[in-house]
Amino acid sequence: MNTPTLNQPEEPYWFKCADCNVSLHIYANNFDEAKIKAIKCHWTTYITDDGDWLWKCPDCSDKIKNVITEKIKTHQTIDVTEKNKIFDRLSSLLSYKPGWSNGEGIAFTKETVDLAKNLCNLAINHGMINLSISAGISGEILISSYLENNITIELFAESDNTITYAFAKDDKYIEYDDKTSIDIIKQKLNIINLMYNNV
Repeated sequence: MNTPTLNQPEEPYWFKCADCNVSLHIYANNFDEAKIKAIKCHWTTYITDDGDWLWKCPDCSDKIKNVITEKIKTHQTIDVTEKNKIFDRLSSLLSYKPGWSNGEGIAFTKETVDLAKNLCNLAINHGMINLSISAGISGEILISSYLENNITIELFAESDNTITYAFAKDDKYIEYDDKTSIDIIKQKLNIINLMYNNV
């Protein structure tokens, strides 16, 4: 089998099939972009119980389609009423006064609430359902999406209006990126959609 190559003038990344050891050579601006390109080349990836990401070439992927246990159903959409409840919950945080949690807790700013709403929209638009909102005493807001197989996506609107992204399995962080950007969040959520809908 010839090794497919995407001929683009960026950094090189290699993906190796866990079964047959065939390699895929991809050029991309970063690893997340490389993952997306690999998935678009019909490679699949899944997470082991140890939290490792394994890759399968198209030929080997066809053999395991029916036995991948980490498949996430991201094609579902959230109910409009439920979405409105989530956004009402976020808006209500603006009424919290300093000391709202047993004497602790700073007030939430409009900028942080607006950032959280933006992150919620991104999550919903990428098929994330079962969302929950958590308020932090340091002024941060956490949006969590609970997926199948004990996988959780966490998006933090921090009090300094930066963003933190986390991907956890079995309550263990697999990825944790602080001070990331909306564009990177879009890439990561796009990877989740591509990983589990295009196999």
